[in-house]
Amino acid sequence: MSQYLKRIDIANVGNVAEEQQSHYLKRVHVVEVIDQDGNPWEPVPGPDPWDELVVQMESAWANHNNYVEGNEIYADVAQFTGGSDQTTYRYRWQTKDPGGEWVNGAWVSYHGALEAHIVANEGMVRLQSQARDDADDPVTVVNSTTSAQSIVYVNPNFSINGDAFAGEELICGTPSITGGTGPYTKVFNWSNGATGQKITLVNSDVGETITCTVTATDKNGNTKDVTAQNSIGPIGQYTLGTVNGTVDGVSWAAGDDTVFRDLDSNALISLGMSGNSPNISYVWEVRTGNARLSDQGNGFNAVTFTHTGYCSIQGNAYEPHASDTTAESLRFEFFVPTPSEPE
Repeated sequence: MSQYLKRIDIANVGNVAEEQQSHYLKRVHVVEVIDQDGNPWEPVPGPDPWDELVVQMESAWANHNNYVEGNEIYADVAQFTGGSDQTTYRYRWQTKDPGGEWVNGAWVSYHGALEAHIVANEGMVRLQSQARDDADDPVTVVNSTTSAQSIVYVNPNFSINGDAFAGEELICGTPSITGGTGPYTKVFNWSNGATGQKITLVNSDVGETITCTVTATDKNGNTKDVTAQNSIGPIGQYTLGTVNGTVDGVSWAAGDDTVFRDLDSNALISLGMSGNSPNISYVWEVRTGNARLSDQGNGFNAVTFTHTGYCSIQGNAYEPHASDTTAESLRFEFFVPTPSEPE
C-alpha cells in the first residue's frame, strides 16, 4: 500500500508561542490528502474523529492560601483535553453563607492555565472550572470543582475595658471565631509590647494610647489579626498627695505633742492622703516602744498599749505609680505612764 500525507490546519493556536503550541495540538482539519508523489489520494480518507472532552488536570487550590475573611485566595483552573474547535473554557467562584445555599458568581472565560483569586467572605468558597463543546448535540459539558473551603471569620466586635491610669488593669475582650477548623487559639498583643488578655499599665505607658490586637488561628493554621474597636488613653497618673492623720477622730500632724494613754488602753489611729489615687496601700509598724496593732489593712488601725513608756506608731502610704511621690509616712507618738500604786 502506498503511503499518503495529510496536509492539516491546526486549530486554536492563535498567537501562542512556538514552544507552547504542543499544548494546543489537539484538533486538526484534514484539507488535502496526497500520496508520496504529491498526487491527490483517491479515495480521500474521512476526517479524524474528535477526542473525548475530558479533564486533564483538576481544579485545585494553590499552596499557602490563608482562608480567612477579607484575604485573597488563589486556585488553578482545570485543564481539559479533547473536544472540538468550538470548545470554550470558563470558571466561576461559588460561595455559601453560613446556613445558606451555594451562590454562583459570574462566569469568566479562559484558555490554558490561569491562577485566579477572590476576596473571601465568611462561609464557604470553591472554584468551578468548565469546558463546553458546542459542536456536539447535545452539548458536551465537563466540570471540575475544587474542594469547598470553610472561611475563618473573626468577629471584630470586642473592646478594651479599664481605666487610663498607670497602675490600673486593662482587659481585652475575647473575639468570637467561626468557620475553619477548631480548636482555635487566640494571642493577645498590646501596642505597648505587653502580651496576655489582662495587663497592668506602668509609668512608661503615661501619655500613650493603648490598643489591643488579637491573633486568631484555627487548627489548619489559617490566621487573622483583629484589633479591638476602642483604645484607652492617653494614659495618665494618679497623685498620692499630702498625708494627714487622726487619733480617735482628732486630727494629728507630724510634730504634734505626745498623746498620753494608759497601759492596756486602746487608740484608733488613721492615715489618709489628699491625692486622687484609689490604689494606695497602707503599712503600719511600731517604731519605738511596745504596742499591739490589730489591723494591717487600709488606713485605719487599732492600737493596744502593752508596756509603759514612750511609744511611736508609723503609718506608711505607698503608690508606686503616683506622679508626685511613691511613699509618704506619718508617726503617731504616745506616752504610757507607769500605773499608780494603790493607796
